[in-house]
Amino acid sequence: ITPDGEPIQFAETRFPAERVELKLSAL
Repeated sequence: ITPDGEPIQFAETRFPAERVELKLSAL
């Protein structure tokens, strides 16, 4: 689950680049 509560697969199909940036910034 992503920080905003969305399923990772669903979120990545919507905007993969933005999801990756959020994951990296969350580290």
